[in-house]
Amino acid sequence: MLELTRLQSIRQEYKEVNSSCENYMKVNDNLLTPEQVAGLLQVHVLTVYSYIRQGKLSAVRLGRSYRVISKDLTHFIESNRINSHQTIRRSSKRA
Repeated sequence: MLELTRLQSIRQEYKEVNSSCENYMKVNDNLLTPEQVAGLLQVHVLTVYSYIRQGKLSAVRLGRSYRVISKDLTHFIESNRINSHQTIRRSSKRA
C-alpha cells in the first residue's frame, strides 16, 4: 500500500513539473525581442524602444532587456489600424 501511495505521489509530481514546463514553453514562444518586433513592423529598433518608453507598446523587462508578448504586439497593431474612411495626410510641399 505504501508503494502505491509513493508511486501516485511521484506521478503527481511528474504531471506538475511537466505542466509547468509546457506553460513555460508556451509563454517563451510568444516572447519577442525588440529586434524581432522591429523586423516584423519594418521599423528601426530604436523606434520600438521609443514605443515601449512612451507606453504605446507593452513590454516585459527581464534584467536589462525587454521582451514583447506577441499578444501585446497584435494589440498594438490593431490599435494603430487606419480605418477605410480615414485619409492619409500628404505633405503640402510639392516638388
